[in-house]
Amino acid sequence: MDQDKTLHGRESLTDAKARGSSREAHEKIISVATDWGPIVQNKPLLSSDSRFLLVVSGKTVKVLSTDSGKLLEEHLHHEHKIIGVCHVEEGKDQYVSCDESGLVCFWKLQSTKKDDVEKYALSIKHIKNISAVAAFEFCRRTRELFLVIDCKRKTGALYRFSPPYNTSKCRQRMMQRYVQLGQNKIAVSSSGKTLAVCSFKQLIILQNHSPDHSGGKKDWLIHKVKDNVHPTCVAYHPFKDIVAVGDSQGRVVLWYEFTSTRAQQQTFHWHELPVGHLAFSKTGTELYSGGGECVLVKWQLSSEKQYFVPRLGMPIRFVTTDETNTLIAVSHVDNGISIIKAQSYTLVGIIQGFSMNVDNPEPFPAGIAYDPRTRAIVTNSKTGHVQFYDIHQRRLLYHVNITLSNYYTQEQHKRLYNTEVQHVTVSPNGLWMATTEYRPDFEYTPEIRLKFWSFKQEEQEWYLNTSIDLPHQKAVNELAFQHAPGKTLFCVTCSDDGKFKIWQEIDSSDIYGIKSSWSCVSVGFYRHLPATAISISPDASLLAVSFSSILTLWEPSPCQLKGSFSQSYLTEKILQVEFGQGEGCRSLVVTRSCEWLCVWNLLTCSLLWRVSICSTCLAADPLSQYMAVFSETGDLFIFDPRRSKVVSVQEKVIAYGKPLAVAFVPRAKKSNSTSFWNYNSSLHYISSDQSLHTLEVIRDLNSANEKIGEEVRQLVLDTEGPPPALTPFAALLAPVRTSHVTEAKEKETGSADFGLNLEKSTLFIQKVLDEARIYKLDSFSHLASAFCKMVLPDAETSEERLHQEEVKNKVQEEVAIPRKKIKKTELQKVAETDFNDLMELLAL
Repeated sequence: MDQDKTLHGRESLTDAKARGSSREAHEKIISVATDWGPIVQNKPLLSSDSRFLLVVSGKTVKVLSTDSGKLLEEHLHHEHKIIGVCHVEEGKDQYVSCDESGLVCFWKLQSTKKDDVEKYALSIKHIKNISAVAAFEFCRRTRELFLVIDCKRKTGALYRFSPPYNTSKCRQRMMQRYVQLGQNKIAVSSSGKTLAVCSFKQLIILQNHSPDHSGGKKDWLIHKVKDNVHPTCVAYHPFKDIVAVGDSQGRVVLWYEFTSTRAQQQTFHWHELPVGHLAFSKTGTELYSGGGECVLVKWQLSSEKQYFVPRLGMPIRFVTTDETNTLIAVSHVDNGISIIKAQSYTLVGIIQGFSMNVDNPEPFPAGIAYDPRTRAIVTNSKTGHVQFYDIHQRRLLYHVNITLSNYYTQEQHKRLYNTEVQHVTVSPNGLWMATTEYRPDFEYTPEIRLKFWSFKQEEQEWYLNTSIDLPHQKAVNELAFQHAPGKTLFCVTCSDDGKFKIWQEIDSSDIYGIKSSWSCVSVGFYRHLPATAISISPDASLLAVSFSSILTLWEPSPCQLKGSFSQSYLTEKILQVEFGQGEGCRSLVVTRSCEWLCVWNLLTCSLLWRVSICSTCLAADPLSQYMAVFSETGDLFIFDPRRSKVVSVQEKVIAYGKPLAVAFVPRAKKSNSTSFWNYNSSLHYISSDQSLHTLEVIRDLNSANEKIGEEVRQLVLDTEGPPPALTPFAALLAPVRTSHVTEAKEKETGSADFGLNLEKSTLFIQKVLDEARIYKLDSFSHLASAFCKMVLPDAETSEERLHQEEVKNKVQEEVAIPRKKIKKTELQKVAETDFNDLMELLAL
């Protein structure tokens, strides 16, 4: 370890990356998608026989069963994000897909051979600074491709590509500028002669009047249909020259004879919000529309009647019909797809991916919690719900409606706020769940609730046990259960109102039966500062609460302040607090602010080290001493709180965006990983695109030899490394007290180096006793054993070794007992001694 950086307890992010470069040469951390990913970012597609549903998820096209919803196939033909998939021929399972880079692939269903895939890289001539392909349509009859290119101007340009699609022979034409970006902004007729394009406050019709359907730019006539309303989506009739346009006022307008000087229109109006998507049936007699009202509307064009499928749960993003007029697939903003029968117009199934929340600017405020009963993660779901997701089987278990209220759809000129789940935590036995919810409407007092849920083994369901309105005067910042086995279960909340509260289950039985409820038993505050973060020690004997930039330690019962930590140069608000979990780390507390990561030593009452890093989230492994922190640029750092040297570094582990929540999850089975930090738990995070990922380690060298060698090096480092900083209790136990004050420069007492400098004076010993009495730590049997392990490697001095040699010369014929064994026996006696009298003396 770099002694200079360790003593001063500070280093830059560049230093950490440089020191971890040697490990990066042999180890690489990659991000693997744990769930299906977002499946509603693009319009889904039903197969010709309606048995399969094709959805775009990132760089892949997934084939799902419409009956069971299971994943059947996954086609990996692209290296960039796919923006659409279309049918090539009617009645056949041949498809064409396009990605953002302009790569077009023709492939067949149930075909895994690479030779069956035709790939064409489209390029735009005389165009620079192309951002990406934003929309994609395909004409079956003419086999032409229509792409909307995003040129970084908030609008796109419509291009037409005619076969052959080779880079040198492909014929391309720029059709229209200033096209709205979006997948439902262009529509192509079945003949390929007419295009409908949404521009701002007008509908543009492009019509080809050349005999061979492939005329030049001058052969296309442009008709502009102005309605002074912003169009939101467009759809073309399957075999007639009829264009349906949805607008921002919730109207659906059918345009007829749009090529004449005076186009005819027919208006349908039911939607209150802007129309999200339109789709004609195969026969062309029905038109389907959906939007933010969570209702699918069927318009009977001949009779102008309306039919509804209400209460679909979440706003509608896309509507897809099939070629047999059997099923309708409706995509929702929460990453779910509803399957509806076209004849009976009833909901027959739901295909649900990892749920998302698009209404909240922070879609996962509750982070990631772990349920030990189901071994699933618990996090935010659609508005007002939490989801239990099995990361081992990669499937959604179930949702729990926390707010117990209906989803409020928005209004045209007023924003309505739904109640959001802010925090969730599960008890160690998995039988209790605590949640907080928050709803601000910026007009009246915000709604704040704390709820405790009990799991009934007989019904296998969660039931609301206690609901507490306004547990704090302001929003709750954090919520946590204690996870120490064998101790009374309690829950802690903290808030910006400057208080943290301890909640416990109490008996509330009456003549009607035995029951219990949760109530507040203790309240704590400090200098009227906002309580920003909390953490409970592994044995539940200490409670760490951060008040703005100050870290405080409390004894939970009775809620008593034991000490505080602060530094004059650390003025940022603490956002997260974590106790050390592994062996040798239980006396350390890690705090995270916007720009600093700090480690505090409770035994020396000092700042052990600090690192300057702009971080977004921090996670501690409950089964080891390792922790993980993400930077704003997507870099991952794995570290051990005992040392400022990083264990592993991976730059740009998240290519786009940043992690919204991260957590270590215990593994269901033994890991094959060759890294220490990845043995017992796997690291999972939710990215800004609301998809769940796990981090895996890849080794380039011989994994088995590297694993064994690293274990040996770690063992030598832990047992024969440099002596740790002396603590007040170690000073009392040491037979010979030494000083860490160097001749070159004396360290200031209470600095971030050693915290305390030991001197040969009675005054300093009295100061040590004063410093040692401010905390109630773990049980003394555990502390004594830990201190024995710490003192034993360096217990002998040069004078003691000389004295031992003299004793050996005198008793050569006797049975010699090794001094280390005697030392160990004495330390074992110390470990078994009851120190209650000593603590009473120290507390005076």
